[in-house]
Amino acid sequence: MGRSHGASALPDSEALRTFLEQEGTPVGVAEILRAFGLPLHLKRALRVMLHDMALCGALAWLPAGRLKSIPDMPDTARVRVTRRREDGCVFAYLASDPNTGVRLISDLPDGTLVLPGDLVSVRLRPSSPPRNLREGRPLALLAPVSRDLPACVDTITSNGPSVCIELYPCDKRLSLRLQLSTDQNDSLLAHMKVGALMMVRLLSHNKNGLAQVSFCSFLQATSAQDQAAQLSIITHNLPEKFPSDALNEAQEVRKKPLPEAELQQRRDLRTVPLITIDDETAQDFDDALWAERTEKGFHLIVAIADVACYVPAGSALDNEARERGTSVYLPGRTIPMLPATLSADLCSLKPGEDRLCIALDLHIAPDGTLLSGTIDRAIMRSAARLTYKQVQHCLDTSEPPAPHIPTRQILTLSDTSRALRTKISQNGADSSYENNSLNWHVICDDAGSPVSFMPRQRLPAHDLVASCMITANQFIAQKMQHLSAPGLFRVHSRSSHNKYSSDKIMARYTPLPGGHHGLGLSVYTHFTSPIRRYTDLINHRALTKILDQKAQIRDDDTAHPGILAEHLNYTETRSSSAVQDCLSRLASAYLRPCCGTLLTATVTRMTQKGLGLILTKTGTPSFLSSGVLLNYSGFYDDSHSLRATLYSRSALQPGSVLSVVLKATNQATGVLSLLPDTSDIPR
Repeated sequence: MGRSHGASALPDSEALRTFLEQEGTPVGVAEILRAFGLPLHLKRALRVMLHDMALCGALAWLPAGRLKSIPDMPDTARVRVTRRREDGCVFAYLASDPNTGVRLISDLPDGTLVLPGDLVSVRLRPSSPPRNLREGRPLALLAPVSRDLPACVDTITSNGPSVCIELYPCDKRLSLRLQLSTDQNDSLLAHMKVGALMMVRLLSHNKNGLAQVSFCSFLQATSAQDQAAQLSIITHNLPEKFPSDALNEAQEVRKKPLPEAELQQRRDLRTVPLITIDDETAQDFDDALWAERTEKGFHLIVAIADVACYVPAGSALDNEARERGTSVYLPGRTIPMLPATLSADLCSLKPGEDRLCIALDLHIAPDGTLLSGTIDRAIMRSAARLTYKQVQHCLDTSEPPAPHIPTRQILTLSDTSRALRTKISQNGADSSYENNSLNWHVICDDAGSPVSFMPRQRLPAHDLVASCMITANQFIAQKMQHLSAPGLFRVHSRSSHNKYSSDKIMARYTPLPGGHHGLGLSVYTHFTSPIRRYTDLINHRALTKILDQKAQIRDDDTAHPGILAEHLNYTETRSSSAVQDCLSRLASAYLRPCCGTLLTATVTRMTQKGLGLILTKTGTPSFLSSGVLLNYSGFYDDSHSLRATLYSRSALQPGSVLSVVLKATNQATGVLSLLPDTSDIPR
């Protein structure tokens, strides 16, 4: 669409985009013209200009609600791609709402393929309730993931002097056939064999459905030690190595002592026997607890590592932590949000070491009601580093968890926690909110091969800590809301009932306070884990900025909080997906000897494509395709009417347990091939 008469007087698109991205206050066409000192008769020309900018993706980074209602403006949005099917269908979700799915009806206008993890600007088609899946046409690639992919050789075909190598990506979210062409004289052929892993670079896409790639390097075999984790890191583009400037800053922070004046201004909690309670393998101790009985109920102190004091806003350390968003805990491997100098040492609340903290001093009634609370900058010295098992043993036997920690201290914490849990339950918390799909422990031998999958036992000691953290986070959220602190809240909407799926609505970060249905709270946030979650660090800064005007805060956090929330929602999802994919690859290796045998599985969802399952033996998700179900259920054979009910929608629902046959495993992708159990069907 061409620009109308008079458009030459308008600012260029770059100046207009910069103006619109500067802040989030809603503006209309008239306000924009006045801001640039232009006459109002240019309204039509400006509307045309904004329309064209929207269609080319130039307005993709505008804060939500920045433009007031403008007639005929296209409905555009940022979406994050989640998977690409073999038939070319691409699925994504709204970056502003991870619970709203979007199906992309094409690739980018220039033919560029969109891949899982890409952030894309799209033009949305009108929604059609009650479906929670919209359709959109890609406009521009805003933040691409790497086009270097790990792939596995599938076939090698010689055709005269040329050799065609077909591969498939190691990322199960990406169903795409890859082709690498070479000739018989290429020295790489000596190392090429079916099943070999390599890094390839995506070049183009042909009409025959094959994407052309170039060779980058060979990778270790799928059976190599730590390869399951390494493939998850590569496929999900997890930043693993810290930049040198961030590492240098971490070292400088460690060397630089805090000013004595800073220490004197803090509340001294070093004589309070605060304890940390974590898993056996944990090194980043974010929080410490202490409680005592009072005439009105309980006095609870939750001390949180003061990470903001060591990570200056806008520094290289801060930028890298922001990019990572969260620490990632893969089986046998951790990718921390902060360098180990800070995450496992200076910021970690290690026993016997003086540490800076933010102390929440809470007074609680016997029924779990929060009576009052204060927030202090403090200095503490952990009395003990305890594990959940040690605390549970103390609860079970009344034996002290450590020589210098009396049993009564743990029992008082337990009583405090019980009161808090009672209150949480009365708030209407959803008992099914917590997702246990990732709570499996994998035991590997010295060679790194999995030898056992064990479900992590949920102990009362876990609930003891969790209830204290939930209460602390709720208290902070209420303070942030009351003080209008520019932080991020944690919102969880009520899910609509669907008898064909047990998929849960995802909790998400947002700059606006809202209810958390899973916990039954009117407002909630994350504050208690600043070593491993960037959201918590942001909220520390936001709150302490109000309490102490000397505290630092990033300007872009206040100018574009919605974009920051979108990024942190993505990094959280990326972390969970990487962990699950690593577990799936390990499960494929562990179950390989079971091929041809029966396994039990629980149905999680039912779609036209098939059944989503969770395997009982490993706790990992899998899928039983509808094509296989149709063949084995006798839908195409009138002589076997009984088979039609074997896996019918009327006979199954989420939670149903069934038997399946493991046909094959793929350690490169973590995908399992399953067949229905037909042993009890008459033939």
